[in-house]
Amino acid sequence: MTGRSVNYLNLMREKFLGMGGKLMLQTRAQELIRDDAGKVVGVRATDKDGNTVELTSKAVILASGGYGAVKSMLPKEMSNYVFYGLDSETGDGYKMATAIGAGTINLDLVKMYPQGVETVPGHGLAATASSTDTMKKSGAIYVNKLGQRYVDENAALGVLTDKTVAQPDHIAYIVMDAKAWKEYVRKSLEDKLVPNEETLMTWTKIVNNGRPVMAVSDNLADAAKTMGVDPEGLAKTVAHWNDMVKAGKDTDFNRKITGGLGEGPYYIVEQKVRYQTTLGGLKADADLRILDKAGKPIPGLYGAGCVVGGANGADSLTAMMNSWAIVSGVVSAESAVKSIK
Repeated sequence: MTGRSVNYLNLMREKFLGMGGKLMLQTRAQELIRDDAGKVVGVRATDKDGNTVELTSKAVILASGGYGAVKSMLPKEMSNYVFYGLDSETGDGYKMATAIGAGTINLDLVKMYPQGVETVPGHGLAATASSTDTMKKSGAIYVNKLGQRYVDENAALGVLTDKTVAQPDHIAYIVMDAKAWKEYVRKSLEDKLVPNEETLMTWTKIVNNGRPVMAVSDNLADAAKTMGVDPEGLAKTVAHWNDMVKAGKDTDFNRKITGGLGEGPYYIVEQKVRYQTTLGGLKADADLRILDKAGKPIPGLYGAGCVVGGANGADSLTAMMNSWAIVSGVVSAESAVKSIK
């Protein structure tokens, strides 16, 4: 399969290098350099050996990403959810810019999604494609800790997120029979969530807060008990769900009927709220010039991507941050070039 983010990044890297650009890996920017007039004219960094490196330029564009990996910079409620981004999203550009007086906006806003699987403490995989496709092609259901359905499983991601947040302990579970599990495995491999089914099965050995990420059993009640789901509540829910499937209508949430829950083995996988994208950040104008606290442009400083806050309001559209990264990169570069001509 061609495409995807990695291939896009490889393409842009080759273009960048082909134009004479230089990538300085393992060199962390620490501080913005300004001249006597206050214009940003470069960056002071530290290389892997601890040496100070100073890079000067006629303009600086911050494209350092957000700060999702730093719990202390996030709203307190985010501690209930799992981070699925990169550990390098530490807000370095934000810190450098605010150190010279840059203004900020929407620091309390973070983009959240459903269907996270906490494979490392505090960190999760984005299993949305696997869960979503399974729901469309099988009789799998979402339940809470009480074993109760709480939503149309094919609802929009924003709805699924809000409904998951509202459940006890902010957690949900996807309940699958043998047929549904095949769909889950197929989509997980297609979407490159994991390299093989054996990796999925290791989830039964990953334990967070005393419960595994996944349980598998020929007995549905046993799987429920392992996951901390009320087995009696789940049994009632499954019986009711299968009755509605036979009748041809979901009278609870009006989900399109695509099958019931049949023979085991049964698989139950946690579904936690996950986040990566911070919607807040530095204030910028339409030319993506970074603004100070008084709303005036800081000479020589521009921003692109998630280091800039406010562009996507209180909630971004699904996958919109890719477009924002690309478009803001073009606009900030054009503005920087225009300023030095």
